[in-house]
Amino acid sequence: MGHRARLTMVSAATAGVLLAVVFTGIVLTSRASEFRAAHDLLMPALRMGQEEVRASPTNPDLGEVAASDPEITLAAFDKNGGLIASAGPLDIEPNIQVGRTRLPDGTSAVVVAGDTGGVHVVAALPWHSREAAIERLAIMLAALWGPLVGCAALASWIASRATFRPLADLAQQAEKMSEGSLSQRLRVSGEDEFSTFAARLNRFLDRLEDSVRRQEQFVGDAAHELRTPLAVLRGSIETTLRRARSEEEYRTVLITALSEAERLSTLVETLLQSATPKTDAAPVLDLEEAAEKAHARWVDRYSEAGVELELRSYPVLVCIQPSEIGVVLDNLLSNALRVSPPGSQCLISCFPRAGGFGTVVVEDEGPGIPEGMSERVFERFTRGDEGRSRDHGGFGIGLAVCSRLIAARGGTIRAENGDAGARFVIELPSARRESRPSDG
Repeated sequence: MGHRARLTMVSAATAGVLLAVVFTGIVLTSRASEFRAAHDLLMPALRMGQEEVRASPTNPDLGEVAASDPEITLAAFDKNGGLIASAGPLDIEPNIQVGRTRLPDGTSAVVVAGDTGGVHVVAALPWHSREAAIERLAIMLAALWGPLVGCAALASWIASRATFRPLADLAQQAEKMSEGSLSQRLRVSGEDEFSTFAARLNRFLDRLEDSVRRQEQFVGDAAHELRTPLAVLRGSIETTLRRARSEEEYRTVLITALSEAERLSTLVETLLQSATPKTDAAPVLDLEEAAEKAHARWVDRYSEAGVELELRSYPVLVCIQPSEIGVVLDNLLSNALRVSPPGSQCLISCFPRAGGFGTVVVEDEGPGIPEGMSERVFERFTRGDEGRSRDHGGFGIGLAVCSRLIAARGGTIRAENGDAGARFVIELPSARRESRPSDG
């Protein structure tokens, strides 16, 4: 059963119960009102009958009193129940019950009574006509109950249709969107609940579209990156097989193929690292030791390029795998060497920071971070210099890998422009709080 049908049923049931209560109250109120009216009509006649009894206890003239209303019956009985006098259309017994009662002949009546000087005076009024009127009212209200409940159900059905129409419109829009592009959005109008729902759903679709676009871009860029070394491999092998080659020529081709295979292996490994960073528990690592090892790996290559690689480090303990911090530092130092001009300097610094963080900074004296690229450089396949050849640069994945590895360990990495060039700052939670030692 749909929400609209349930809402209609609840509304109809509620209206039915309320109408039944109201109609029952009307009938009971009418009955009580008629009884009070009959009682009020009988009391003056009873008092007048009592006055006649006082005036003539043995032969009171009750006919004159009863003549004021032909429906009223008056009777007087002695203490033994004998009839003294009677006037009116009803047959009254001496011990009749006071209130609304039924006479021996089956007639319904309202009775009041009082004693005067040992004489029991009774006044009665027929009730059946009034009872019939009340029954007709009850029948009429019962007949009205069904149509009124039906009207309430119909009104609820129409109102619920108008209420749920925006939701039906949203469903139709969503159905059309499933057949179109991801850029379509639900129309938002007004400030009601459905508009709020549509706005939130649009925000979810924005995130979904962004995720799909990134995935499509990742697949396209990965295919493009893989295509180049594969094309080089295939071209080298096909060219070599066209004619017989000398041993030296075969060796040259194999060296080229090995280089491209290593390039492919590096790309695949980097893609895997960027997609699934480790989040398991890491051992406590001294950042100073990791920085010293990275400096030792790269200092000779920097010297060959005419760039000075300087290290300033202090002990600070963090939780990260040695291989992870090694990948991060190697990526940063590789990028710094690529952009550093001969005669410049690159600095690695490592130190504890207040608040329980260990910090590593890699600074170069290259061209710096282009404007508006400080956040984008950490996206996959993004290069600061879009015109740089893929053969002379990285894959555009290194900084994305760094960002994911550091984030997986609860740290942050940011890119900014320093005094001379680019400056990359890594902050990792310390394994324990360290006080800064003296410069050794």
